[in-house]
Amino acid sequence: MIAAEIVKAVQDAGGVLKLIDGKLKCSLPASAEYLVPGIKANKAEIETLLCRAGGRVANFPCCPDCHSYALYRLNASNDYKCLTCGLTGIKEVNARQKH
Repeated sequence: MIAAEIVKAVQDAGGVLKLIDGKLKCSLPASAEYLVPGIKANKAEIETLLCRAGGRVANFPCCPDCHSYALYRLNASNDYKCLTCGLTGIKEVNARQKH
């Protein structure tokens, strides 16, 4: 896989790629662990893509039930609640997967 394909696969899986102090950080769901070797092998190219994208690439979180973007959570460690349909307990990885 080339760097752009890896970045897209991470996004589609609900993962997050970001640069923090110039270092590549990645958060992946367990189902996307197979992408780790490709991320490591293409690290420099992925970092270049992230720089062009503002330092972060991720899907915007939305409700897996009604697909609304109106999600709320008290802080970054809590699950989301959908303000449109009322669904609660939405995990970060589920909110970021393409539906």
